[in-house]
Amino acid sequence: GKLLTRAIKVQILSALRQKQRLRADQVELLPLVSSSLKNALNLQVGRTQLAPHPFLGAWAHIDSACLISFVHDSMTELRISIDDALFFDEEPGTSMFFVLAGSLLYKPGCSARESTFHHTDRRLRCERGEFCTEVALWFDWHHL
Repeated sequence: GKLLTRAIKVQILSALRQKQRLRADQVELLPLVSSSLKNALNLQVGRTQLAPHPFLGAWAHIDSACLISFVHDSMTELRISIDDALFFDEEPGTSMFFVLAGSLLYKPGCSARESTFHHTDRRLRCERGEFCTEVALWFDWHHL
């Protein structure tokens, strides 16, 4: 009841304070643009978002056609608000996240090794222009 109402109110107020980013589906005239120009725009956006990652950033400069396909087929935009969770206890991790606006703060569970870190430790924060990933992309892993 009251806790849920408060959480919704906090999230709405936070969203109203944040600078809103324009999404492609909000641009009315974008469907009138040719496919080649849309692909060029997608490439530019993809390069900007992937640049922080050593492998993906290099790939963006080597094979732009392949990168456009990769971005189109495997990347989705996820909008989150304060106190939304990306990782859940006991669930296998499957994703990599590129921070386009704002920042992410990792709040480790009490069994996680990172629970010994001070809450201001830089390793627990991911800022705009940085990326983070789940160890589960490389190991059989569940969050603690």
